[in-house]
This record gives sequence, C-alpha cells and structure tokens, in this order.
Amino acid sequence: MLANPILRPGLTNQQGRRRLERTGKLRSKLGWNPPITIGVLRTGSFLLDLFVIPDLIRDLNQMKNYYIYMMASKKDGVLYIGVTNNLARRVYEHKQEIIDGFSKRYFTKRLVYFENTSNIDSAISREKQLKRWKRDWKIELIEENNPGWKDLYFEIIN
Repeated sequence: MLANPILRPGLTNQQGRRRLERTGKLRSKLGWNPPITIGVLRTGSFLLDLFVIPDLIRDLNQMKNYYIYMMASKKDGVLYIGVTNNLARRVYEHKQEIIDGFSKRYFTKRLVYFENTSNIDSAISREKQLKRWKRDWKIELIEENNPGWKDLYFEIIN
C-alpha cells in the first residue's frame, strides 16, 4: 500500500508538516529517505497525513510486470519485437494501427510470443538481446512456445 496514514490529534496542517519534516531529517541522518507528503486530510479533530516513503515506491516499482513481446504479420512473416508494461493495451494499439511506425507499415498484428519480468532494466536488456538474434533463432523460440503461430491476444485479455 502506497499511502501510510498517521493520526495526529490536535495538530494544524502547518504543525503536521513541520513534524513530518523533522521526522524526515531524522530519517536522513539514520540513512533512510525522508517520506514525501502527498496530502493531509481532516477527519473530525484529527489530521490525517498521507505520505509515501521513496524506498517503498522504488520497491513497488520493481514489483510491476513488464512484457517483452513479438508481433508477426503471419506465420514466418515480418516480426516486431517490443517491450511494454501493459501487454493487452499495447497489442490492441498494434491491431488498431493507432501508432504510426514499423508495426503499422508491415501489418504486424498477431501476438505470437511474450515473456514477462518484474524489472524494467531486464526487460529492456532482453528486448535488445532478441533484436540482435538471427531470424531463425527468433522463429525457433516462437515455435517452441506457439507452434501454430496462433494469436495469443485473446488468451491475455480473458
């Protein structure tokens, strides 16, 4: 959970912010990143400070899913390799030709292969690795996982 509520009875917004700043300075001295205030809510006589801790955000970003995918125009046709954090949306964009570019020009509308990872850096590295591969290796990878080159889009949206 990103927001961490702390109840502070009787504090004004300004007092709450000052207290939070002092807490942040103390945490900085201890080697932690100070929290970032994202809002203050008043509930009756209480002020509710909502804040997030940058280390927590970094850790949660590492938990996201990133996808390396291959689109094809047809079996043994033109291949497109890409990376995204939302595979269903990105494949839909390819199918509807929403974004101009390679995929629209060469009609790569069939999702034939994908992998997922929780780290964007490893996803980008893998994408670059696959792009450097020989065409035969890419076809072999697709056929190991999807021998009929069927469109996997309908599997991911269900």
